[in-house]
Amino acid sequence: AGINVLELITDEGKVSVIQTYYSFQDGEFTETVSVEFEADYFEYTNEGYLMIEGISHSAESYVLTLSEEEKHIALRVEHLDEECRELCAKYIEPVSYSLNNMFITSWNKDDYSNLDFYDIFDRFYKETYGTDCPYIMNVDLSIGNEYDIPADEFENVIMRHFEVSSEELHQRCRYDATKNVYVYRPRGFEEFDYAEVPYPEVVDFETNDDGSVTLIVNAVYPNENTSKLFSHRVTVSDKDGHIYYLSNEIIDDEESALWWHTDRMSEDDWDNYYKDSDYDEDDYSWMIPRIDHEIFTAEEKKQIEEETLKNVTDIWGLYEDVTIDESLTSLSSQIVDFTKEQRINVLGALGELGVIAVTDDANTYNGESLKQFYDDYLSGKPGMVTVYKVYEDGTIASITFLYRDEEIQSYYVEVRPDKERQPCISVKCVKEIETINYTQKGYFIYKDKNPMLHASAYGYFRVSPMSDECRDLTERFLKHLEFQKYKLMVCDWNEETVSELLMPGMFEDFYYIKYKVGYTDSLDEIPGDLFEEIMTTYLPVTVSDLRDAYEYDETTETYRQEIVYNSPYPPFLEVTDYIYSSDGTITLYADGVWPDYNSDYAFTNVIVVKPFEDGTFRILSNDVTEQELRLPPVAYSE
Repeated sequence: AGINVLELITDEGKVSVIQTYYSFQDGEFTETVSVEFEADYFEYTNEGYLMIEGISHSAESYVLTLSEEEKHIALRVEHLDEECRELCAKYIEPVSYSLNNMFITSWNKDDYSNLDFYDIFDRFYKETYGTDCPYIMNVDLSIGNEYDIPADEFENVIMRHFEVSSEELHQRCRYDATKNVYVYRPRGFEEFDYAEVPYPEVVDFETNDDGSVTLIVNAVYPNENTSKLFSHRVTVSDKDGHIYYLSNEIIDDEESALWWHTDRMSEDDWDNYYKDSDYDEDDYSWMIPRIDHEIFTAEEKKQIEEETLKNVTDIWGLYEDVTIDESLTSLSSQIVDFTKEQRINVLGALGELGVIAVTDDANTYNGESLKQFYDDYLSGKPGMVTVYKVYEDGTIASITFLYRDEEIQSYYVEVRPDKERQPCISVKCVKEIETINYTQKGYFIYKDKNPMLHASAYGYFRVSPMSDECRDLTERFLKHLEFQKYKLMVCDWNEETVSELLMPGMFEDFYYIKYKVGYTDSLDEIPGDLFEEIMTTYLPVTVSDLRDAYEYDETTETYRQEIVYNSPYPPFLEVTDYIYSSDGTITLYADGVWPDYNSDYAFTNVIVVKPFEDGTFRILSNDVTEQELRLPPVAYSE
């Protein structure tokens, strides 16, 4: 604590300034620093500020910096409404202007194209999770760090303050649909702002009919002797205990106003800065570890590329009506809202060409050649096979496996729309394969010898078909249940013992199953009626059970629980058989598939569920048996 005292002395048209700082120690104020300088700039602004600039001749400063110190002082003289100060402290100051563009560019909830969500993630991470963001820059400034952040961890931060969907975040950020992660690069040394940045000041506000508040904010920048470097209009809303930012509009803007701010590097700039000088900006193969020896010949790679492009071109008519947004990350297809129906249609069209075609949540076309390739591999016979995969964003990739001279490699060729909306090869790279396996159930599982950083080493295709009924039952009841967040799927229980398994993580997954969107509000204050409705719907538990197991606040009628993150690449269940009973229950026989441990029969579960007419259901019991693998530990322990 302390007091900063300014003495202004005028004499013959000159202004001298004596600035003294008093600190409060041992019950009294003590002078600690005092400097004197002549004001080279002394102006009273239209916004009611006295702006002062001068050169300080402090001996202490000279010893430290070997230069004289430039002083900038901004004194608000005119009264500022106290409510304006409170609104600024609540809505604007927590974000401010440093290391983000939230208030220095125009955007609204219908158009987030100018907003950098990665900076938003940085800004609100600690508020969301109660700890500093762990995704930091490298201590070696020549190395750029890159992280795979689980989608729910990333989206939870953003959605606490912005009305934005997962689909739009997938498009606006570098989302990897194959791993359900956001690729994140922390700001490096070259991406920091100038040390001194403006500070915000709310000077007016208006309460709107819908309850939102629109704030008029001036950026005060003492370093440029201005109390209004620029102005912006911010609309915010309080809902369910959270602040939602609805829009920002720049009102007064000067061309040179933002010299102190540094945007994050573009993908190309980042790659050129941190990668080798021979980096090809149109080739993202740098993401794959390079290999010293290729068993593919140049002619084979050329032929694979030509065949891939020809096959994709043959079915490209299915892409005629897609919308391309070039502002989206170039690591995505840049196709807007590519639907599952479109993806399945593309899969079928590729299958009709006679190639092996795969995608998530659908049966494989023409997969017999994969089994033959595996049999040849076991017998030591050279062979080659190509698989076409359709990703959720519409990207099509061919993955060619080659076995030759006791080595296995793959050649990955990715096709996306170019600027003219025509198919073009965007990525091509050779990878070393350590092992391949074709399981009894018909999974082709392969392991990369040198996987990408933070990526799973294993890839897989389900070659043998799955019945429509088993796929539907898996999708409805099991797809979104986790093995490693809680104990629900890893131990035996029934209606009498289920209350012993209640733990954090369940509510969020059941919420997603019901509403098809993630729960983005604070886990510190979950409305009691919502929590109890969700939990008693999907599990045979009572309100009393919930209040005994979880932290419940009777005053606020809310629940509080800890955040439990998904484990990377967990096992998942798929229904292999089922029994419909006369009492309306369904008994599901499911296998645990765990590609990261090369198993499609890791354990078996017998799960009894009770469907309801509104589409919800209740899990009544679980019986699990270890098969090829031991059951995984859960992430949360009391």
